[in-house]
Amino acid sequence: MKNKLICACLCVFILLTAFVHIGYAAPDTISGAVILIDADTGRVLYEKSADTKMFPASTTKVMSAILFIENLNPADVVTASYNAVMDIPLGASNMGITQGEQLTVEQLLHGVLVYSANEACNVLAEHMCGSVDAFVEQMNAKAKELGMESTHFVNPHGLHDENHYTTARDMAKLTFYAMKNETFRKIVNTLTYYIEPTNKYPEQRILSNTNYLINGASRYAYSAATGVKTGYTSAASNCLVSSATKGDENLIAVTLGAKQQVDGIYSFIDSKAILEYGFENFSKKTLSTKDEILAEVDVKHGRGADYITAMSKEDLAILLPKDATVAEITHEITTQEGMVAPITKGTVVGKASYYYKDELIGSVDLVAGTDIKTDYLSLIFSKILAFFLHPLVLIPIILIVGGFFLLVILAQIKARKRRRYLKRKRYRSANRKR
Repeated sequence: MKNKLICACLCVFILLTAFVHIGYAAPDTISGAVILIDADTGRVLYEKSADTKMFPASTTKVMSAILFIENLNPADVVTASYNAVMDIPLGASNMGITQGEQLTVEQLLHGVLVYSANEACNVLAEHMCGSVDAFVEQMNAKAKELGMESTHFVNPHGLHDENHYTTARDMAKLTFYAMKNETFRKIVNTLTYYIEPTNKYPEQRILSNTNYLINGASRYAYSAATGVKTGYTSAASNCLVSSATKGDENLIAVTLGAKQQVDGIYSFIDSKAILEYGFENFSKKTLSTKDEILAEVDVKHGRGADYITAMSKEDLAILLPKDATVAEITHEITTQEGMVAPITKGTVVGKASYYYKDELIGSVDLVAGTDIKTDYLSLIFSKILAFFLHPLVLIPIILIVGGFFLLVILAQIKARKRRRYLKRKRYRSANRKR
């Protein structure tokens, strides 16, 4: 009976341990490189081979699109050139644009991000920079600006080239940046886009999103998905940059190099699994709230006060493992030194930095909680004191005062000697009279 009880307890313990492990273990993935980040802060939550150089295929269009959005007027009408259209090989993804066809920037942007139209990238690249090559230079300059250290582009669409490469980490940095743009977010979450007949195309175009995560009718549908962009070439295999939202949690996942499998497209399967892993195992924890007093900062020459309260400028909530404890979260306060009144409420006076297991996870500016006016009497006295304590003033004063005292001492010594001399003289004169 005792042995049976022990066995039962062990079984329960093993099952509980297994449950905890399943809840927190990252899923196995087919994709060659994977990364998951917090879409609000850019902080990495999970990665696998994230710095391995990979071919991005059409996820390249994330870079092209954000440059188009930032630099072009969506209402402008663009005319497609022969080179822009014919540069795309037969069989590559396209929306059937013909030479001389006129489309708006907005329509072409949907072609780029929703339908993954390669020739639409060329058309917009020529419109923005005059040539595709000049646009590619802008792509690489932007990549450098965003800290994409292991990325190099040779075209705006992602068709294979050995010198066209990136990493999962770099693509996460790019998408983190792009998703801050409202226009970009709206387009990548568009399931279907319609283009009415143009001067060269007599029928309505229906552009369906290639990202099956946002398609409710797809076997890969993920209700939390909000974007972003697919990619495929035979060399790159299946790629996907994806985003998802649940409540106040926003995630971005990148999966590159998912080899073709008979049972499904693993760029979608892996991305869904990684995103779900993030939602299941991380939750937002509030580290500071707006107007929360976190420190006191010394202030010179303040009227009626010699310090000011430093408050959190805004709410700070960070995604952390659900089992993270308060003891594992620490913070460090740094404040400005030598602050002098007047100080206006809301002025930045310091920073609070938060750490989880010694890793910096977030920071928030500290601002003055009240106005502090100047105590002019204190200020004037301080300036006078500072003037006299300045070496160019203090040293001459010391020399003058020191010289004066030296003269006084010398005069006293001389007077003392004269008194002694006169005293001796009187003494000798008195002895001679006797």
